[in-house]
Amino acid sequence: MDKNSDESVKAQRHYMSSADESGGDEGDDEAEVGKGERGRDDAEEEEEEEEEEEPKLKYQRLWGSLPEILAKENAATCLGVAEKMLALGTQNGGVHILDFSGHEVKCFPSHTAAVNDVSFDLAGEYVASCSDDGTVVVNGLYSEERERHNYYRPIKTVAIDPEYSTKKDRQFVAGGLAGTLVLHTKGWLGPKDTALHSGEGPIHAVRWRTSLVAWANDLGVKLYDMATGQRISYIDMPRGGISAGLLRPHLVWQDDALLVIGWASTIKLAAIRTKSPNPPETPKPPSNGSVLAPAAAASTLMAGLNAMDFLGAAKTVGLGLPGPAKYVEILASIQADYLISGIAPYGKDLVVLAYIHDQPEGTATSAPPHASGQRPEVRILTRENEELTSDALSVNGFQQYQAKDYRLIHAPFMGSSEKGGQWSAGDEPLYYIVSPKDVVQAKPRDADDHVAWLVQHGRHEKALEAVEKGGARQEVLEEVGARYLDHLVLERQYGKAAQLCPKLLKGNAAAWERWVFHFASLRQLPALAPYIPTANPQLRETVYEVVLNAFLAAPSEHERFLDLVRTWPPSLYTVTTMIAAVQQRLVAFPHSAALQAALAELYLHNHQWEEALGLYLQLRRTDVFDFIERHKLQAACRDKALPLLKLDAPRAVTMLVQHRADIPPSDVVSQIQHEMRRQKRAGLAAPSGESSPGGSQAGPKGGRSRRDLRKLLHLYLHGLFEVDMTAGKEYHGMQVELYADYEPRFLLPFLRSSSFYPLEKAYETCKARGLTREVVFILGRMGNAREALGLIIEELHDMEQAIEFVSSQHDDELWEELISHSLHDPGMVGALLEHTVGNIDPLGLINRVPRGMAIPRLRDRLARIISDYRTETSLREGCNNILQSDCVALLIKFYNEARHAVRVGDPDPATPVAPEPPATTGASSLLNLPGFFPPPTVSSDELDRLPLLPSDEGSEVFGAFSFDAFMGTAKPAPVQTKDASKKKVGGNKPGRCSICLEPISVKDGDVVVFFCWHAYHLSCLSESEKRGKAASEEGLGKDGDEGLRCVLCTTAAAVKKNAHLLRTTTGSIDRSQTRSSVGWGQSASA
Repeated sequence: MDKNSDESVKAQRHYMSSADESGGDEGDDEAEVGKGERGRDDAEEEEEEEEEEEPKLKYQRLWGSLPEILAKENAATCLGVAEKMLALGTQNGGVHILDFSGHEVKCFPSHTAAVNDVSFDLAGEYVASCSDDGTVVVNGLYSEERERHNYYRPIKTVAIDPEYSTKKDRQFVAGGLAGTLVLHTKGWLGPKDTALHSGEGPIHAVRWRTSLVAWANDLGVKLYDMATGQRISYIDMPRGGISAGLLRPHLVWQDDALLVIGWASTIKLAAIRTKSPNPPETPKPPSNGSVLAPAAAASTLMAGLNAMDFLGAAKTVGLGLPGPAKYVEILASIQADYLISGIAPYGKDLVVLAYIHDQPEGTATSAPPHASGQRPEVRILTRENEELTSDALSVNGFQQYQAKDYRLIHAPFMGSSEKGGQWSAGDEPLYYIVSPKDVVQAKPRDADDHVAWLVQHGRHEKALEAVEKGGARQEVLEEVGARYLDHLVLERQYGKAAQLCPKLLKGNAAAWERWVFHFASLRQLPALAPYIPTANPQLRETVYEVVLNAFLAAPSEHERFLDLVRTWPPSLYTVTTMIAAVQQRLVAFPHSAALQAALAELYLHNHQWEEALGLYLQLRRTDVFDFIERHKLQAACRDKALPLLKLDAPRAVTMLVQHRADIPPSDVVSQIQHEMRRQKRAGLAAPSGESSPGGSQAGPKGGRSRRDLRKLLHLYLHGLFEVDMTAGKEYHGMQVELYADYEPRFLLPFLRSSSFYPLEKAYETCKARGLTREVVFILGRMGNAREALGLIIEELHDMEQAIEFVSSQHDDELWEELISHSLHDPGMVGALLEHTVGNIDPLGLINRVPRGMAIPRLRDRLARIISDYRTETSLREGCNNILQSDCVALLIKFYNEARHAVRVGDPDPATPVAPEPPATTGASSLLNLPGFFPPPTVSSDELDRLPLLPSDEGSEVFGAFSFDAFMGTAKPAPVQTKDASKKKVGGNKPGRCSICLEPISVKDGDVVVFFCWHAYHLSCLSESEKRGKAASEEGLGKDGDEGLRCVLCTTAAAVKKNAHLLRTTTGSIDRSQTRSSVGWGQSASA
């Protein structure tokens, strides 16, 4: 041990010797509750031997990385427990993060001296540690965040804010030998330390729960409320107890409002209460003295208080002085005959780590002499100091340790134990007994331990009760379970026996089958059926069919039969067998909805979708549409349209319209009409206003039924028309009446969109129901525009519609009729003035207005007429200019195209290709002229097969070549041979050259054809070109083109004709071009 430890032992001995001299006075103001004397009467010992108590806890030493850590770090000094991990502080200043098996996860070398205390936040994301080196270090477990604070004096205890990870102020409280409890807060301006308490000696322990902070110093325990910033109360240390410097006090929050204090050999339970509006009555102490009397409590709370503490304490004991909103009530004070090395909650009871030391009788609090240490004991006590169990631990090196060397740490308990709080580290509490060289984990015995102990002691029923709570291994409980089941069956407790079967039989298939047949023989299968397994283990098919048939045979069990069919997989039994059984049973109970639903489920299991669909419709299940979509059963609904519409009209209409190819509209309409006729034949009522066949008025019930059918028919046809206007065109006449009855607002758009309804019937329907606008439209479509116009003017009084109607008719006489009807009404005349452009002559209308008629806004309307007229005139002029430009461009293009020639020849393959002659000699030189564009050469065979235009003498197209035939755009003509070309064939003559008037033949030489369809011998055309060029040289065609030209199209007469056409369209023509063209044409004619 170090120097400080030796000094502590000496001080403890000195204190214990002084206590011995004083006679061990325990104080007059505290009620001692049971001293737990180890000696008992012989009768009590015999009674204990007769009824042996079961242990509460089981123990296991932590291994993993712990032995290596303790060997390296010298000794363990403290331990903190979070929901998922442990934090172990060591003598060398390290903080080791361990899992619950003892394996190291992280290590923080936080300090240079022994770690005195560690504290986790509620989320387990941060851990704070303090040390004798005067520092407090906060480390982030899931981040690199680390804060180090130096207070320059040994820090003995630290408590981090439970909500440290979620709050921005990052608070913790710490205290030590300096005697000051420091609250550290991180603010906007940086960290800040605030002294919550000082001046009463070192701070030995501090614990933080919700907003409550409790700490212990040399004088006692104080409580502080962080939410209100007020000190709640002060609890004095036990009189005659060991000093906190020799054996540190232990503070544990059992829940959010109950503080457990362990000091030397005294245990106190302090409840934090909230002050009520009326002062609480002074509680009466119980007969056993476990709760302090008010006077004793007051004296306890007043000892050592300053002025401020006195006010709070006075209010606590009901003295009537003003105080904080909370106060402390001492629930119990327990005096033990051992030293308390640690304390923790165990439900509503307490777990105490007790250290027994040798001492004379009557000196329970005396310090032990120099001797070997005793084994620490774990005891479970009630609040009345009743000992439930006691276990001595053999920790490593216990002979060398005293009471102050041990610690008892527990997993934090969330919520109030009186309000059903839960342990944060699982479903069971965990306890850790820490010694310098060992850590032992203690936890309650589990179900296997408990059942094994009960079986060992022959308590079979209690063992089975334990199975219900947590379960145990099957091999341990098979024998006792079988015996207990037999006992329950003999006692006719079938429900309890069936409920226990899953716990006892588990995966034993043979045992399950045996008990199923046994329950069936007793007619008690309804009790066992909910527990029969369907997997792990899976029984034989016969077993499941026996259960199903038992429920099917009893009418009162049909609902349970349906539940089994829905929950049991179909692989457990033969589906076809059960389908036959249910069908047979439906003969006796045809209206059983449970049997119908069960049969539908069986059909689904057997993939008989259509049969299941029929049952779904009978049961009127709303999920039938999803079922149809999921299994693609639209085609199967062809004869089920009416039930679908009755079930859910909007969804049915959507489905029927989308799948009209599978479900034709004729089938849907016929089903609805057939049902309407059936109801009518059955004597049901007709729609309102109609009479039954016998002449009597229809009843209300039947009328509603038929009206509902008509409404369904309308909804379907309307939906069909919106998607495809022609799909149900044969029913458009019917739709007119349906629209008029149910949704007149859709009738006019329907009349405009459809052309498949009879106009006369539609006219009568609309007229009978007073639908004037629809009547107007129908009259317009029938051609009776005058009557329609009269209805608009006389009944609707809608001039805008009248003008729109007349405009759509394109009838001048109808405009005259409208004007005549409007001249007596200034408003109507004004409306006509606003629509004159393009429709009415404004001057004629103005002249017809009676003199003296006051027309509203006449000036504005006349100004608008003038503006619209100017705009229209400007548009017409622009359009005319564009049209003239296009005409000129097209004529020029045609003129240029007429000059292009196509050479048609019959080249001789045997003749060698001669070198190209000079451009000035021979007829072939013309091919090099700029106006000639030689296309591919046409062979003589192709030319002979081409039809020629008629060559009637005197015709303007004499000798013209058929380019439509050449280009493939005309019908083929009879093929002409050379011999047949000399005689008439059907009155037609072969094509001739336009100059020499000889028949065209490629054997005579090359042929040139122009786009104007005129054909020439190349030799004839070349002679004409020479004469034309000679004339040009004499001045007749100075600006003429030097290319090949069609002689007939470029003569002077043709040029004059084209020039006249250009002059009439554009009003002007370029004179230079005209002179050039005329000169060229005259030279060509010459």
